[in-house]
Amino acid sequence: MHRLQYRSHPGVLLAAVALVAVALLVRRQSTTTDTCHEMEPERVAALEAGGWKAYYDRDWPRVLMLMVQMNRTQFCMGWLDAMTGALDIVRAAAAFAPVDNDVPAATAHLARFYAKA
Repeated sequence: MHRLQYRSHPGVLLAAVALVAVALLVRRQSTTTDTCHEMEPERVAALEAGGWKAYYDRDWPRVLMLMVQMNRTQFCMGWLDAMTGALDIVRAAAAFAPVDNDVPAATAHLARFYAKA
């Protein structure tokens, strides 16, 4: 059986490197007082809707940005975990997006994300 491998979009890699660099520069212990809020269903819905739109537009840098926001504000993750978790989400989406998608790769990326969440 021939399986096509997906390739990461160069914009995603560049955005990820930039966000990780920023996260490392401003890294501090995660506290719930400055970034984490009570569950905000409207905010979650807005971030998810934006994420789905970006997914269908194949706008991976935007998916990354939205998922970092979701991870920080709704899942109470620190910068580094939020960034690496969002990268797992984007990689899962990119693996699943093509018609000849790679379900095992997408599942593995999502499993890594949920281990952080």
